[in-house]
Amino acid sequence: MTAFIPFSIDVVGGRNLVRWVKRADADATPFFSQMMRERVSSGAPQRVTPLDTLLTFQGPDPVGLVLHLSRCGSTLLMQSLAHAGCIAPISEATPVNQLLARDDLPERERACLLRGLIRALGSQEDPSSGLPSLVKLTSWNVLFLDIIRAAFPGVPWLFLYREPLEVMASHERRPARWLSDDRFFAALTRVHRLPSLAALEWEERCAVALAAYGQAALDAASAPINLLNYDQLPAALAADIPGRFGVPAPQERHLADASRVYSKDVFRRLAFDRDTEQRQRRITGKLREADLRHSRPIYAALERRRIGAAGQV
Repeated sequence: MTAFIPFSIDVVGGRNLVRWVKRADADATPFFSQMMRERVSSGAPQRVTPLDTLLTFQGPDPVGLVLHLSRCGSTLLMQSLAHAGCIAPISEATPVNQLLARDDLPERERACLLRGLIRALGSQEDPSSGLPSLVKLTSWNVLFLDIIRAAFPGVPWLFLYREPLEVMASHERRPARWLSDDRFFAALTRVHRLPSLAALEWEERCAVALAAYGQAALDAASAPINLLNYDQLPAALAADIPGRFGVPAPQERHLADASRVYSKDVFRRLAFDRDTEQRQRRITGKLREADLRHSRPIYAALERRRIGAAGQV
């Protein structure tokens, strides 16, 4: 199946199935969902197998796992290393989201299936000439970090986070889909992965979700090496981040390029702008109050853990 890549996990007639599509000779975009839409709409050959196929899939493990708070530089990190030819990126793959959200499957089984799924996503027809895969998970996936670590107990992982008010300001301007998905939040509440967000205003909902994401990382991050603040980018790309994952550090020209280009622009034409001052001006009183009640204490705890000494935040 190395010529095919899994792009969806579905239930059809009570059967759990994996849908695969033939790989492109060269990926046109690093964003998984967009890449898969392009492959399917182009009429690329597809295959369907039972979900259990993933249990026996053999392939190399990724060199690392990147989790994040959202809107905090994870795409910049992945794009920089990919553009420099250090890694083959797997970014927020749809079937990973689908599998983690399947609370009808036992957690141990989900971990085994996740191992096979990510190996399949990172497999290549000619492994000898390929790059090691680095996996970026969707922000809410950190709530399932226990399952993710059970799937890859020896693989290094990193949680990237940011000043929560800046994250919320970004979501206020361009909200993520999960922030308005009541069914999604209700499902996470039902399986005790998230506090109930029912009847909360948008600002409160966002702050509670970010606090839960940060707390999940804190619960698992026993050492500062698992944490990275957005303010450390792009400088940390020089050696720190590659060193954590055992990949070559990008050359200086690639780092300079990464600091200039907006990472979500697939054509690499838009300039990168931290926009910190403008976002601070857009922060409302409601956002500040929600942050103080929920996300601020978790951010402070993350900073203490990363810095390695209390009282320095």
